[in-house]
Amino acid sequence: MQQVIEGDAREVMKTFPEKSFHLIVTSPPYNVGVNYGAYRDNLSEEEYFDFAEEWLKECYRVLVDGGRICLNIPTYNWRGRFNMYFRYYELMTLLGFMDRDTFIWVKMDGLDFAHSAKIYGTISPHNPHTKYPYELILVMQKGKDTLEGEETDLRYREFFKWSHTIWFIRPEYNRIHPAPYPEELPYRLIKMFSFVGQKVLDPFCGGGATLRACKKLKREATGIDLNPEYVEMCRRAVSK
Repeated sequence: MQQVIEGDAREVMKTFPEKSFHLIVTSPPYNVGVNYGAYRDNLSEEEYFDFAEEWLKECYRVLVDGGRICLNIPTYNWRGRFNMYFRYYELMTLLGFMDRDTFIWVKMDGLDFAHSAKIYGTISPHNPHTKYPYELILVMQKGKDTLEGEETDLRYREFFKWSHTIWFIRPEYNRIHPAPYPEELPYRLIKMFSFVGQKVLDPFCGGGATLRACKKLKREATGIDLNPEYVEMCRRAVSK
């Protein structure tokens, strides 16, 4: 079963029973001013992490013991000038999550992700700005290390390749959503961290990459999004 729910993830997740999902795969808003339509993506740092704390508390509650959460996030928020990865890591640890893995997603075409030096003026040691042709996938777990399950579709060659934590995957160029990620990303995470038939949640389903991957991999998927256009787009994608 694949379902997509329109609404605020913080409120929608409160309607789910405790320990009802085996895996959460998502890419939350980065707070860099993206126009999502129904969500203000330019909060103060304090407001942003208050928001993050609310939805992450619900994520922890709805995960089974041994369940994993995979967050695709940038290293650094250039608008607010703070380290996104460490702030999320610190917050999730305080909420009870345990560290598992961190993957480095290297975008093959770094030009899409880079900022021209012209934006910042003269190329000089005066105030140099570095480029980030990669993002991170923070993987944490609830409670015990092991996840109970029966059928796995993870193959030896896949595990051998994917267990190396630097992933070279081209970004998604089909901009049907303002901040998409490629389906290959959730596809790998779902195979590595869940069993066939288990329940996967994406609280910010956006362009629907997680849901499409779940359908291919025979997992039950639930997606949530505030924007009715994205919700309808995801529903069409999983109904094919």
